[in-house]
Amino acid sequence: MFARQYPALRHRPYRLLWSGLLVSNMGTWMQNVAQNWLIYKMTNNDPRYLGWMGLAFAIPMIVLPPIGGYLADRLPRNKILQVTQWSMVTLALLQAGLTLAGRNTPWLILIATFLNATLLAVDNPTRQALIPTLIPREDLLNALALNSATYNGAALIGPALAGFLLGVMGPGWLFFGNAISYFALIYAIT
Repeated sequence: MFARQYPALRHRPYRLLWSGLLVSNMGTWMQNVAQNWLIYKMTNNDPRYLGWMGLAFAIPMIVLPPIGGYLADRLPRNKILQVTQWSMVTLALLQAGLTLAGRNTPWLILIATFLNATLLAVDNPTRQALIPTLIPREDLLNALALNSATYNGAALIGPALAGFLLGVMGPGWLFFGNAISYFALIYAIT
């Protein structure tokens, strides 16, 4: 029954990518909450920094996806994804280390947000271009619907989980958790 309802999940390469995305997207949403909470607290609850965070994320995500798509059409997609995912692991670990050591600053968080959005602007179109190579054409619409559901599910669960974990562990450990979450996707693409 499950395979009939979600035929894209019958294909192991796509199933690995999908499950890796679910874990990784939840980690990313948790990190987003942690970054916003941390910058808000570091700036004595100055809401302008939340606006700067939105801008630091939005500019690369609006301007750079066509470049990401161009690269995905000309370079090996798995290699692009490995570079973007390992780079995002590095950024998350840097933020974790800086935060846990008490050395993170609002400007470092803004820079990390901008860099992470730059990587996502390449990563997202590359992943979208990879999906049709993992499954037969007749299962493509199902795969795209599952991807959308995964993203939206992670957008619901990740922040809720982050809100709980922030009170228990603090933001540094959420950055670390996000770094670990990328390994689910790295495993899927290697």
